[in-house]
Amino acid sequence: MNKGYHPLFNEKLLNESYSERIPMYGDGMLGVILADTRRTHSTIVLRTKEAAELLYYEAMTDADIVARKVVELALKYDVPLSDQNIFIDNSVGGVELCKLVRKYAEGKFILDKYENYQRYGIDVSHRYMYNDGHYDDIYASGFGKLKKWLEGGGKLLNRLRFDNLIYVTWKEHDGKMQIIDKETLRDDGIDVSIPDALCMTFVWEKRCNNYPIEEVDEEMLYPEIGI
Repeated sequence: MNKGYHPLFNEKLLNESYSERIPMYGDGMLGVILADTRRTHSTIVLRTKEAAELLYYEAMTDADIVARKVVELALKYDVPLSDQNIFIDNSVGGVELCKLVRKYAEGKFILDKYENYQRYGIDVSHRYMYNDGHYDDIYASGFGKLKKWLEGGGKLLNRLRFDNLIYVTWKEHDGKMQIIDKETLRDDGIDVSIPDALCMTFVWEKRCNNYPIEEVDEEMLYPEIGI
């Protein structure tokens, strides 16, 4: 373990969370990671209230191909193309990935024009907006909520796919939880594509989509599909 860091997950918790196929009820959410210099694979994880499943894991850096896959899986699993249900890390090529998702979703999802004002992905390095004193940034809040979900009975389907969660560690920074950075793990030969994709489904709070129009930049709109 890297000096100064503490385990966030332990083997007992993960072993209790691993499960065979179970029904996945309720609204689905997709966490999406595009492979970059810090993560080796583009990854898509589906999560419902009860369980999470890895749907896509490829050493693919082409945002166009990944965007097509996001739309394909959203249609297959009936996941709305909304930032209440699809969460994309907008670092590196993530913003371009969001634009391509919009492009390939047109005509496949029916939403009223301008029904929702949505953002391009999520910058997990931002300060946690609803800070309760525990988390350094949105990234840390996502992993903190993920741990609580597992402790509350959340299930991970196909255990081997989620084993790298054990390498997600944290330390205290100004009295708050700070997650170990991806570069450190990469240098240790550890890929966090799957943990990060799962984390993405926990990072954002439910919120009203009806932003005042004067607060919405042109680049923030997905007018046809509401993402």
